[in-house]
Amino acid sequence: MHRFWSLFKRRRRRDLLVSSDAVHLYPTLKFFLGQIGPDGSFQAYDVCVRYAFVRDFEKGVVDSPWSAIYERMQRARGAVSHHNAERFAKLIGSFRATGYDVRSAITLHVSRDGAYLLGDGSHRLACSLYFKTPWVSLAHSPDKRKTTRDYGIDWFEKAGFSVAERNMIMAVKDEIVAAWEEGGADAAK
Repeated sequence: MHRFWSLFKRRRRRDLLVSSDAVHLYPTLKFFLGQIGPDGSFQAYDVCVRYAFVRDFEKGVVDSPWSAIYERMQRARGAVSHHNAERFAKLIGSFRATGYDVRSAITLHVSRDGAYLLGDGSHRLACSLYFKTPWVSLAHSPDKRKTTRDYGIDWFEKAGFSVAERNMIMAVKDEIVAAWEEGGADAAK
């Protein structure tokens, strides 16, 4: 029994035990809002951009400003070839048709102060937030080098996004929380 418990590490979030070889379900909104950097700032504004892209895509908005913001963000991240609007649209369609696939876990990294930070899966997290998936599956990333998440609003400033664009991006975070509150207490947990 001692060996079993030694595999687990308790971190700042007491309701999630993470082992290197397990997948755990965790409340979607709580995971999103928990993306806090060492300085106390929110570090998942990239997910907000993706959420707004999903929202406008699902509403059929033509010439959405979020398409351009998403593409610029992806270029600034150097991720254009792997993640592009066309591929993201296919993921959105998959979510619409079948929902979140718990077998496709979102990876997380443990920060130096013990916080669980989003690794790979920000597109899936954005879709999960939009479609109000109550739980996402999380798996511990084997990459021990990544101990920070750098997508606070200051990243967007350094990447050349205007004040107006940064204000739009920050407003999406509030929109996400409000949408979950409207969805009922069960969805926001």
